[in-house]
Amino acid sequence: MTLWPGYWAHGIDKCLEPILREIPKVNLYSDLGEGQEVTTLFGKARYFPETSIRAANGYVGFEDFLPGGKMRFHMNQDVVMLVVSGESEVTYSLYGSGLTEWKKMKISKGDIYVAPNGAVIDWLVTSSVPLRQMLIIMPGS
Repeated sequence: MTLWPGYWAHGIDKCLEPILREIPKVNLYSDLGEGQEVTTLFGKARYFPETSIRAANGYVGFEDFLPGGKMRFHMNQDVVMLVVSGESEVTYSLYGSGLTEWKKMKISKGDIYVAPNGAVIDWLVTSSVPLRQMLIIMPGS
């Protein structure tokens, strides 16, 4: 594992954002709780900040996009996404790469994909259950 550079320069106790002092763990099936529901211009989502793993060298979190809703994000960093449950039609443009053509794909439980920096992505939840995704960002945000 690569450690945050500040660790080497200043030592763990002097870091503004210290690296992990122990390996964090969240159980995907029992620790998420109710989450926090938010309403956006595009629909409703639920986030789970109390069970996310947030550190200078990595972030792991969960999000639900609720059925019937459409969500849009302009990605400002690369994010690995694992679909835990639900289904969605995804429309995206890799605008940040200079590719402005809109493309579509379907995602469902078990799919893993990378949402690259600069992409504009719309998720339209097509299942009767929320689209739950696990997000992995390295380094952390």
